[in-house]
Amino acid sequence: MKFIAVALFAVIGLTAALPAVDPKDAEATIVDGSEKVAEYFNPEGYDYKFKTSNTIEKQEKAELDKGLVTGEYSYVNPEDNQTIHVTYTAGAGIGFFPRSSDIPQAIIDSIELNLKNPPEEKETK
Repeated sequence: MKFIAVALFAVIGLTAALPAVDPKDAEATIVDGSEKVAEYFNPEGYDYKFKTSNTIEKQEKAELDKGLVTGEYSYVNPEDNQTIHVTYTAGAGIGFFPRSSDIPQAIIDSIELNLKNPPEEKETK
């Protein structure tokens, strides 16, 4: 019985800790760009961008022959009304590498260190 009570309070606590969803986010629409992102895909890669009615912007370009994806996105942080802007590169050998003034420097330093010192590949039998 104690377990059920503890579990119930844990669920209530987690639910209360979740951020409230802004109703305008549920109703957001694309205001610039294409709703049919698939139109931009081709065997060599893709290039697309869009903006939404709730201030989200995204653009991304892939060069599939190089195994490389670059892009950026931005949104307004509802807690302080500041715009968060992130650029990124992703691909084989580098994983996902974000860059932003909003990402703590220690995280950026760690990513850069990992890029300079990749793990050794183990042979599979």
